[in-house]
Amino acid sequence: MSFRELLASLEQLHAQYARLLELGAAKKDQVIQNRLNELMATTAKESRIIKQIVESERACRQWMKQFQQDMSVRPKLRITLSEIERMVFSVEERQQLAAIRQKLADVTESLKRVNEINQQLIRQSVSYVEFSLDLLADAPEEVTYKNPALDQGKRQWNGMFDTRA
Repeated sequence: MSFRELLASLEQLHAQYARLLELGAAKKDQVIQNRLNELMATTAKESRIIKQIVESERACRQWMKQFQQDMSVRPKLRITLSEIERMVFSVEERQQLAAIRQKLADVTESLKRVNEINQQLIRQSVSYVEFSLDLLADAPEEVTYKNPALDQGKRQWNGMFDTRA
């Protein structure tokens, strides 16, 4: 029965998204505490889970297609869980499908919020690094061309690093 396989596939997909959410929360702490090695390891784990999610989503689409065929409905390529839910006759199965659909919606919304926060933290971190480098390099204020012949041998060096090197 393809409905059971579809539910199992959706549950597996939910578990993978939940794991991705856990890694996103860990990533937030790692960015805040500047633990770069752990952050890189977490990003690698996320990449592996994303590959698994792609495979799980492919399997879900196959089970949805099979379910449509079992229901003697012409399969649609881009069918939603809500549409599948309307095809189910059993109230219990419809409730199960609605529950997993809601769980998936909740976890993906949480994942979206965590990713937005992580993006903001990373942008702030990059801005801070750029600001720190600008302070260390003491970049010149004026970016216009000056004739070097008019300088008459005056050399000023205001920064810690020689930016001309």
